[in-house]
Amino acid sequence: MQTVMVYNEKGGVGKTTLSAQIGTGLAILGYTVLMIDADPQAHLTVALKQNKRPHFYNLLVRDNIDGGAWNQCLRQVDPALFQFPHLAAKGALYLVPGNPETAGIVGNIADSFALYNKLEEVEDVFDFVFIDTAPTRSTLHAMLYLASDGIIIPTQLEAMSFDGIKQTMQSLQRFSKQRRAMGLSEIELIALIPNMFRKSTSLHKENLRLLQKPFAKVITEAIPLTILWGELTQSDSASIYAYHPKSRITQITWQIVKCIAERVDNHE
Repeated sequence: MQTVMVYNEKGGVGKTTLSAQIGTGLAILGYTVLMIDADPQAHLTVALKQNKRPHFYNLLVRDNIDGGAWNQCLRQVDPALFQFPHLAAKGALYLVPGNPETAGIVGNIADSFALYNKLEEVEDVFDFVFIDTAPTRSTLHAMLYLASDGIIIPTQLEAMSFDGIKQTMQSLQRFSKQRRAMGLSEIELIALIPNMFRKSTSLHKENLRLLQKPFAKVITEAIPLTILWGELTQSDSASIYAYHPKSRITQITWQIVKCIAERVDNHE
C-alpha cells in the first residue's frame, strides 16, 4: 500500500480537484483506492458526491468508540459516478469523509503517528491511499506528512505557487528526516503537476520552462485552464472521465494518472 499526500502550501492550485481525478482514475485502472478528506472544508467529500461527515475525526479521535472503527468510517463511491461511460471500473474507490470537525483533531491527539498507525490496520486492503488537505499549514499536516510515502504537488504557473512549491519541499525534507529516524522510507516526490496553464501567456510558458529543468524526472504535462472543472463541480459526476470522456482535458488527466501508477509501481 502506498500513501500519497496531494499538497501545495499555496492554495487555489486545483489540489482537491486533482486529488479526486487521480483517485478515481486509479480505481478505473483496477486499483483499490482509499481517499481521505483531511480538509475541514471537506471539498473532496463534496467532489466525490458524498455527504460531509465527521468520519476522519471519528477514525482518529474516537477510534473504536462512538463510531470510529474503519467499517463505520468508510464509504464506497458508486463506480457509476466516476467511470468512463460504457466502460466499467476495474477497481474500487472508498472515501473517509470529512467535515468541520476535522479541525479539532490536533486538539485531541498527541501522537503524531496516529494516522500512520491507523493506516497500518488496512495495509493489505488498499493499493493506494490519497490524502487531500487544506493548504494552510497546521499541526495536522505533520501527522499527514509522517503517514505519507509520497507526495504529489499541483501548481499554477505563477510566482506565489512557486513559493508554495519551495515551502512544500522544505517540509518534505524535514518530515522525511523524522521518518528516517523511525526506520521508515523518505517521502518521495511522485509528481509535480502544472495546472491552469495558459499557452497563450508568455509568463506561463516561461515559468513552465523554469520548472522543467529542476523537476525533469517528475513534472507531468501541463493541464490547460478550462471551464470544465467548474462544470464538473456542479454536475452529477465525480470525475472528468464520466462527465466529458472525449475532451482534451480528460485525455491529459488520464495520461497523468497512468504515469503516476507506473511511477509508484516502479518505485515499489
